[in-house]
Amino acid sequence: MPTLRIDLHVHTLYSYDGFTPVEALASLAERHGLNGVAITDHDTVRGALKALKEITHVIIIPGEEITTKSGHLLALGVTEHISSGLEIAEAAEKIRDQGALVVLPHPGVLYKSAINKQIAKKINLDAIETINASAIPFGFSTRLSRKLAEEFALPQTAGSDSHIPETIGDAYSQIQTESTDLESILHAIKNGQSSQHGQGTSLNCRLKKAWLSIIKTK
Repeated sequence: MPTLRIDLHVHTLYSYDGFTPVEALASLAERHGLNGVAITDHDTVRGALKALKEITHVIIIPGEEITTKSGHLLALGVTEHISSGLEIAEAAEKIRDQGALVVLPHPGVLYKSAINKQIAKKINLDAIETINASAIPFGFSTRLSRKLAEEFALPQTAGSDSHIPETIGDAYSQIQTESTDLESILHAIKNGQSSQHGQGTSLNCRLKKAWLSIIKTK
């Protein structure tokens, strides 16, 4: 049974606040000891589709970070764009229509448009992201997110929430799966066949991302 190390929350240049070229993903993943990445750009699947077409030697999980009326949802496994601004229940339904997973990202980080617990209870989540390397404060956010996952009795995921090349792999899920195909990986995540690993993104990388964002908006 393969054991896969996959960063389940990565942004590329196709995110409004992303700076990582799709073309660099494979070498970056290999450099950081990953078997693959989930591309979860903000409100677009263009980067994920480009990666699926061009990258063959590391695993690509297509995805999207969707901006709903209540906050962000991670869709793992989608290949068709889901519009922003939907009610959270409608967005979750559209994710499931594609056979994908509905994941609650960074629930312990208020500044990241996290969906609150009361709203999260109203939808049928598949997993909760409990390690998000970009979260501040990292330790407190991780503990809060794990507590929520345990309260909801849901599987956990981990991702770097990377927006620059240097931070890919700062957090990842180690997944026990029957094979390396997308369906098997999603099934393993949904069934809790993974462990979560990672550390907070370094201050230097946080400052670099902030500086690039300032330059981008000028």
